[in-house]
Amino acid sequence: MFKSLFTSSIDDKIVRLLSTKTYRTTILLKTLLTEISISRQSFYEALRRLVKNEVIVVNKKLVSLNKLWIEQLIHFTQETTNTYKESYRIESRYLELQPGEHISYIFKSLETMDRFLNHATLLIAEQSDKKIPSVVFNPHNWFFVARQTSELTWWRTLQRLGIMLFIANGGKTDADKQIGRYINNLKNNHIRFSLTDTEIFKKNHFINIYGDIILEVKLEEGIGQEIDHLFSQSKDIMHDQEKFQHIIKKVSRARLIITNNPKRAEILRKKIMKYFYVEVRK
Repeated sequence: MFKSLFTSSIDDKIVRLLSTKTYRTTILLKTLLTEISISRQSFYEALRRLVKNEVIVVNKKLVSLNKLWIEQLIHFTQETTNTYKESYRIESRYLELQPGEHISYIFKSLETMDRFLNHATLLIAEQSDKKIPSVVFNPHNWFFVARQTSELTWWRTLQRLGIMLFIANGGKTDADKQIGRYINNLKNNHIRFSLTDTEIFKKNHFINIYGDIILEVKLEEGIGQEIDHLFSQSKDIMHDQEKFQHIIKKVSRARLIITNNPKRAEILRKKIMKYFYVEVRK
């Protein structure tokens, strides 16, 4: 629920707050006022609207999400997931790649490429062998800066799927270290982050490996230099999100190659995994 659920921003913020706990009406209004400027009249109009639509329940001035509405959301997502399993398989040729086969895509911006990459990696990861570590190499983890909400949702989904993800980061700037600390502070047992060196793979080359499937992203040299420059100059990378969003929206050629290659996948996985300490359980 990271995108707006409602056309009214007030309704949307009320539901977001209620997704974590119940509130008394007065406390809910006070909390809401720390995020947006609204009148008491608009607030109570929103409550009445949400009650009428059976989204929330107000009982003795205690506001909570309507259990029926939550169940409807659960039913919708479950039904949609089941419906789309076959649809994804039909439209996603990369899910049917045999050993030695590959398919490539060209995108006109980093943003469109990353949207597709998130979609494709989740579908590929879902059918991969969960006992084998999944690995990623990025020269810089700009995804986390420019598209943080989507990236966090992507990680949570991988965790739900039981995927252990090891992220090797090629840059060692202060900005790279800052992102590493942020990721490690999430305390997500399914995500590991490590700074490596820039000589592992070619510059402007990003790699994801799930089982035998390798996803390689190749960026234009110019766009890669812009990302390098921002990482080297940034004093606080999280405050530079707008700059990165400007870069990823620019017209620039990004190529994605998806390959089924068990032997190469294992070689690359070992190359990346040497930067991680993994305790072997007996």
